[in-house]
Order: sequence, then structure tokens, then C-alpha cells
Amino acid sequence: MVTIKKAWILYLHEGRILLRQPQTYWILAANLFIVNTLTLVSSKFFDTAHATMLPLFVNVPLISALFIPLLTMTQWAKPKSLEALPWFFSFPLPLWSVVLARFALAWSIGLIALFGTFPLSFTLSYLGSPDWGTIGSGYIILAALSAFQVAWGSLASALAPHVLAAYVLAATGNVFFLGLGSHLLYEKIPTLLPFVWNERLSPLGVPYHLIAAFRGVLDLRDGLYFLAWTLLCLYLNQSILYNKRKQRRPGRTTIFAYLSVTTGIFLLVLLARDAHVRWDLTEENLYTLSGGTKDIIERLEKPVHADFYFTRSNIPSSMKHYGQRIEELLREYAATSPKTFRLRLIDPIQDSEEEVQARIAGMHAVTGPNGENSYLGLALRQGDHSLSIPLFNVQTEAQLEYELTESIVRLAQAAKPSLGIMSELPLVGDELGENSTLRNDWAFISALRSLYQIVSVPIAAESIPETLQTLILVHPKNLNNKTLYAIDQFLMRGGKMLVFLDAFCRFEINYPNGGQNHNSFSSQLTHFLEPWGVIFHNETLVGDESRAMHVQMAQMSYDYPFQMQLIEADMNHELSISKSLQKINLLEAGWFEIKKDAPYSFEPLITAGESSGLVKTDLTEYMSPQQITAELKPDGESRIVAGLLKGRWKSTFKAAPDGSFFGYKAQAEQEGAIVVVSDVDFLTDAFTVDKIQTMGQMVYKPKGDNISFIMNALEFINGHQDLIAIRSRIHVDRSLKRIVAIERRVAEQFQGKDATLAARLAEIQEKLSQWEGQQSNEVGQVVSKEQLLTIQELRESEAKVRRERRLLKDATEAQLDHLKTNIMILHMGFAPLTVLLGLFWVWRQRWKTQRLVPPIS
Repeated sequence: MVTIKKAWILYLHEGRILLRQPQTYWILAANLFIVNTLTLVSSKFFDTAHATMLPLFVNVPLISALFIPLLTMTQWAKPKSLEALPWFFSFPLPLWSVVLARFALAWSIGLIALFGTFPLSFTLSYLGSPDWGTIGSGYIILAALSAFQVAWGSLASALAPHVLAAYVLAATGNVFFLGLGSHLLYEKIPTLLPFVWNERLSPLGVPYHLIAAFRGVLDLRDGLYFLAWTLLCLYLNQSILYNKRKQRRPGRTTIFAYLSVTTGIFLLVLLARDAHVRWDLTEENLYTLSGGTKDIIERLEKPVHADFYFTRSNIPSSMKHYGQRIEELLREYAATSPKTFRLRLIDPIQDSEEEVQARIAGMHAVTGPNGENSYLGLALRQGDHSLSIPLFNVQTEAQLEYELTESIVRLAQAAKPSLGIMSELPLVGDELGENSTLRNDWAFISALRSLYQIVSVPIAAESIPETLQTLILVHPKNLNNKTLYAIDQFLMRGGKMLVFLDAFCRFEINYPNGGQNHNSFSSQLTHFLEPWGVIFHNETLVGDESRAMHVQMAQMSYDYPFQMQLIEADMNHELSISKSLQKINLLEAGWFEIKKDAPYSFEPLITAGESSGLVKTDLTEYMSPQQITAELKPDGESRIVAGLLKGRWKSTFKAAPDGSFFGYKAQAEQEGAIVVVSDVDFLTDAFTVDKIQTMGQMVYKPKGDNISFIMNALEFINGHQDLIAIRSRIHVDRSLKRIVAIERRVAEQFQGKDATLAARLAEIQEKLSQWEGQQSNEVGQVVSKEQLLTIQELRESEAKVRRERRLLKDATEAQLDHLKTNIMILHMGFAPLTVLLGLFWVWRQRWKTQRLVPPIS
């Protein structure tokens, strides 16, 4: 304890000296200024569109590699190295405690420099919704990196003959460690090593051990890496200083001890790759398996063998990062239940036996610029059944766990359950469409095919196959009596159903005939809804200005409250179908009302809130969207746009109709569930997915949770809810919301004012073309002075309007530029402020000291 106390006194004493030196503040200020400049300017902080500290985290290691040596170069090295040590050698403390005290002091200054960047996270919180868990893990790993760089800098100072050599040696070593595996640090630092060797040595490099923490995961392997190197550097530092004190060169035993400890550190770092202890600090637990996945893996009757084909060299960096993410997640699967999930990692290098295996397994190759093939796919095998994901796509990373678990569920299924689709709309693709072209499935049907055998049921069917367990009924209109009876008896047999109705189906306007008669595009199911005690209001449309989506049509842009994006607050959090939904997109939906004497229970799933209102559906016949919007008046009432009906069904028929295929059953044997939705446009591709063409394939990226809602509903009513917990994991919007809002407001202001100028410009151009056309058509005609003046005036007016439009655009864009400039000035000006405050404190301390010292007479 006495030794520690004296070391603490030494730490405080040296700290006071260091803080009274002006160069300390200049170094800190320079570090802050450079880091903030690179983050806000060079790294295009505002252009990422995400509230992430990653641009800062990537720059900090690069700057600290050059900044930390400035703090450590004078620890032991002087113009004459042996003259730098007598005071410390005569100090009544063990040498290790002196080394540790000076290390702790330099590390403290490094941490001050690191956490001086923390105010940027509050700016990020002002602009959007950052993940504070990810920010915390990033700062923790950077603090560990700072400790390693300080320890290495201290060792370099003990080795070097003078200060400059100490700085060069420390900086070179830092850059070397950053260079190993530098492609993982987003190719900020070029490497001189061949790619293959760089890949093999990357676990020894710093970037390899930063990426996980930058994502929000603290990995034990990364902590061991930085701890091991830090302790090794401090051990060597103490040993070298000890030999200098004895003024002797290290003997063979000492050198052997150095090599043994260094080799042990290397082995520890390499063997730690197989350790798999980590802490997921992300707010949504993005890198932790959900309970649904764990239950599915643990309940597998037969083991699943997973072969992960991942080419680790000569692969695009984006695929490289994604491959590591997949590997981490697959290791989680294997760790959850080693008996039922057996993982094998395969690196299919060009022209190797592993590449042959990849091709046999059906993996798709990605050919790089150098002509070499790379693979990123998964082959699953259970007994005699096999299934593969030939190529993972980076665009669908948000659905990675669901994609993997869904594949395992499909593999384990003996046969896919049948799912009937009944609709007049072209939901299900066919072999040959109009003009001999293929007609594809709607995106939600494609998603359903992964888990269900899709069966098309004609809209006028008089019987529903007994093999069907579930039926999706979309936009039913004028169903005949026998079809209604077939649906009725399907429910009596225990069938489950999803019903999609619509007050005004925009999609149907162009299919098949078009037109504007709203009655033609409205659906109703009165035969069933009335006995069930449910009223579907298709005579009015629900709108909400607070949930309005932004619509871009031709040259027009506006917010349309009847095209709503309902959010988490509008979902029923008591039911697993809807509790984790974030965004549901609807267009001109109707609404449901439950009767007081309803025989069955009806629970809301999605609700338009009290800020919603109604307009009559028939206004769509003669009003534009802007005119309809003007008619909307919020009335303070909530309205159900999707609900869950439960009960033991009673037949809506008293007897079987003549000529029916089925016998009559008056009541279902068990309770059933039906989900009803008041919109059909909700299902169209325009509202469910963004289509992205990448790597030679079409990728569907969900726009919201429309498809998730359908999948959740099917699994809920069929009693299979494991996948719901995976698919519906909450994904918080991490965009720079304030930036997006300003950009949106600026665009609206510009378009609103520009419309007037554009109209004036069009009018001038029309007059000008008439005058110029008249002049060119009448060949040989003498043009009067008045005509020339008129044409000149029109041209000047045209130029003036064009200038006004350009100035208007600059003025509107200046609002966003003003915010960005203020943020840059705030953070980049923080560094000079640090210098001024530090220098003022140093001046004040010296002034107080001079007052206490009596003048020499």
C-alpha cells in the first residue's frame, strides 16, 4: 500500500508539471481540431444519413497513432539517454511502480483527448437517434487502444537514444499495427503486404479488434488482445530500464525471457480467435439471437449441418464485413445448441478443392476485377434434405437472423403447409402473362412461398380444397352464394383466414379497366361481417395529417394524409402480431367498427389515432388529392384499420345451398381466428418493398413492416409464433431526422415558390417562341424596331426569372448549410477554446507562484 501511495504521489506531481506546460494544451487542441475536421468534413459526417459515430471512430485510431507518441517520447528518452534516468533510479520506489505511474499519466492525457470528442455524440443526438450502446462500446475499445499505444510509446522511449527517435519509432509501430488487416478499417491505410498474408496476419493487427466494438459488441478476444500487448510493452519497458540502470546489456537469459513472453502473447492472441464470449450493447440487441431462434434450434429433432462458404481473400470489402457478421451470428447458433446445429467454416480459394465443394453445393461466385472468384453462401443439410443460400446479399443485412432461421425452419419441415390465395387481382404470378411475358408474384407472395405452398383459389370457387389450412381473401366483390358457402364451411372445418377489404383500391383503377367510379373499386364482405358483429365503413376514407406520407408525382410534391405511415404508437402492443411493428404503409383505407352486441371478440391491431379524420369516398371521383386533403378535418376519434376476430364460429347459413359440394356443418369444433385489414393497396409492391438490382439478382428490401405484419398474422392464427419474435425485432430509426426534416422542408419551400416562377418562365418562353417563330417564318419581312425591343425584353425577362430561380434554390439550400456550418464551427472551435482556457489556467498558476516567492534583495 505504501508503494502504491508513493506511486500515486508521483503521478500527481508529474501531472501538475505536465498541466502547467503550454505545449500540453497545444497538443490536445491540435488533436481535437484534426479529428473533428476529418470527421465533419473529410469523412462526410452529414452525408451518411445515419446517426452513427463511425466516421469519428474510424478517424481516431489514425490520429492517435501520431498523437500519442508526442505524449510518450519524453518519458525516458533525452538527448543523452543515460542522463535521463538518475533521478528516477534514485527515487525510493520500485522501478515497476515508476513505469506504471508515468504510463497512467500519459494514458490519462490520451483519455482526455479521446473523450474531448464526446460532445459530438450530443450533437448526433440532437440531429437523430444514435445508439448509445454502440457509442459506449466504441469509446471503451478506443480507450483500450489508447492504453496499448501509450504502453508501446513508453517502450519506444526507453529503447530510443533520443526524443526524435522515440517519436519515430512509436509512430512507425502504431502505423504498422494499424496496417495489419487495414482493409477492415475501411481501407484508410494501404498495406504493403500481399493480400493473402495480410489476411493471415490481420488478427495481430489493431483494426481486426475494433470492428466488433464499432458495431456495438464488446468481444472478450478484443479485450485480451489489447490487454496482452499493453502488459507486454510495460514488462519490456521495465526490463530495459532495469538493464540501463545496471548499465549492462541483456544476457541470453533475458533475451530468451523476452522472446518467450512475446511468443506467448502471439499465441494468446491467435488462440483467442476461438473464444466466443461477447456482450451485445446495442439497444435492439442486434447481435444477440432472439428467443424464437433459440427455441427453434433447441427443438430440432435431427442435427442440422451448416457449411459456411466464405472466401476471406480477394473479396470486396463490403462483402468481407458482411461475411464476418454472418460468421459471428452462425457461431451464436452453434453455441446455442452444439448438438443440433453443427457449423463448418470453409474458405473456397480460387482453383482449390474447397471451391469445387462450393460449386457442388450450389454456391454462386462473385468475380472480382482480377478475375478471381469469391463466395459468400451457406449450405444446410439435415438427413437426406438440403437447402442453400447461394449468395448472401448485403442489402438484406437487417433481416439476416430471420433469413437464417427461416431457412432452418424450411429445412426441418417435412412439407410446407398449403396457403390459399383467393382474389381477382394478379397477386400470384403465372407461367405466361399478356404479350407472352412472365407475370411475377407480388413481393409479399414471394415472401410467403419460402414457408408455404401457395395455391390459387378462383374467386368464384364453389369448393375450397380440404388440404388448405389457411386462406387469404383479397378484395372480394360480388361473391356468389356457393362461394360464400364454401368459405363458410372452410371456417367450420377449422380453417384460418386473412381478409383484405378496401374502400378505394387505387391499384384496381389501372387493372383491368380503370376509371373513376369508386363503387367499382370498393370491396365489402357484408354476408360474414354483419353476423360477426363487425361493420366495415367503405363509404369514407381515413386520413391523418400527422401520419401523412410524402408523395412525389411528376413535378409535384406534397404530403397526402390518406397515404398514411402508421407508427409504433398506433400498434396494439398486447398482441405478438403487432407489438413490435414500426411502420405500416396504407393508402386510402376504410375502417372497422364493432357492434355492441357482437357475438365474437374483436381486438384492434392497427389504429388511426385521435388526430385522424374522414372524408367521403365518392370525393375521389372529381377531386384532386390536394382538394381531398383540404376536406379533411380531425374529429378526435380513433379508428381501427386492422383487427383480430376470435371465437367459435357459427355458420352464416341455415342449410347447404342446392348443388353445394360440402355437407352442412352448423358450428366449428374449436375456436378460430380471422385477421381483417381495411386496405388492399397495403399489399402492392409499391407499399411493401424497394426493388434493388444487385449482383445480377433482384433483391427486395422492405419499405416498412407490411410483409412482416402478414407473416406475423399467418403464424399467429396458425399457432406458430417462434418466427414472429425474430421478424418483428424492433429496429429504431437511426437516421439524421433533423437533417431529413430540414431537407424535406427546404424542398417543399423551393417547389412551392418555384412553381410560380416556373409558370412565369413557361409563359415568357411561349411568347418568345411565338415572336421568334413568326420572325423566322416570314422570310424577307422587315422586322420593326418595336418587335426587336419586344423580343429583347422577353429574353431579359427570361434571364431574370432564371436568375431568381437560381437565387431561390441557393437561399433554400442555405438553411441546411447554415446548420452544418454552425455544427462545424462549434466542434472545430472547441479545440482553440481548450487552448485558451488551458493557457489562462497556466498563466494564473504561474502568477500565483510568483506572488508567493519573495523577491531577491
